[in-house]
Amino acid sequence: MIDNEKNVSFWDKVAERSRPGNGPLAGMLMEGSEFEALYRCRAEQSHLLRMFRPTKETKVLEIGSGGGRWGFWFADKVKTYVGIDLSPKMTEIAEAERIRRGLSSVRFECAHLLDFHDDTKYDLIYFSGVLQYMDDTVVQKCIEKAASMLSDQSIIVSRDTVQTKERVQKQGEYPVIYRKAMEYIAFFSAAGFNLEYSEISYPHKRFTGIASRLYKFPGVSYRLAYVVRDILCQIDNALGNPEFLKTSHHRAMASADNPQEHRFFKYVRKS
Repeated sequence: MIDNEKNVSFWDKVAERSRPGNGPLAGMLMEGSEFEALYRCRAEQSHLLRMFRPTKETKVLEIGSGGGRWGFWFADKVKTYVGIDLSPKMTEIAEAERIRRGLSSVRFECAHLLDFHDDTKYDLIYFSGVLQYMDDTVVQKCIEKAASMLSDQSIIVSRDTVQTKERVQKQGEYPVIYRKAMEYIAFFSAAGFNLEYSEISYPHKRFTGIASRLYKFPGVSYRLAYVVRDILCQIDNALGNPEFLKTSHHRAMASADNPQEHRFFKYVRKS
């Protein structure tokens, strides 16, 4: 069983550790790696636009809004954005930043989806990496609740961390269930949705650690760190990707028996 109190406590602590001015990225679990967090943000944002094109009439609901990174990206693209999150501390960070930016089209609320009440019919409901923190029965109920809040011809996008061979469940301070992709597809199918699209949410790049350390130097821009990493990747490719240039983390990923992936899933109603 997933312990919600432990989850709330974990994410509150993550929020409290976030650096001043870096709050919107607080929910990414990338403390100390601002370059990688920015790269992931931009790559996933670009990817989402391939699945869904927002307009000035679009209404978006995000479940698991964290520090608000998606809400602030959507702010000038849609009519309404609402983000809900279980963590009071994360919600405080997002709301403080919303006020600082003077945004009226964006709203953050501390709530579980099953306790959230809103008469709005949304065009996009986005499960932002949260289904892994719910038991199977809760996942199914949340999908059904989301289905009742959608407007006609609207979609659900879910960003999930999945295992490729078998599910992994962890307890302790970070209770989580890493399911297989087919398990999520089955949940959505039972609620009346077909999978239209699925792909890794952002491409992992080598030499991110080096780029992250470089980005921390005063005067080094994100763009410069990005270019340096790309050059290193090109050199690595030219050399045939020798083993000695791989970190222990990448060697472990390559040899894993049950690899883990971050994936986007786009679901549409069954006709």
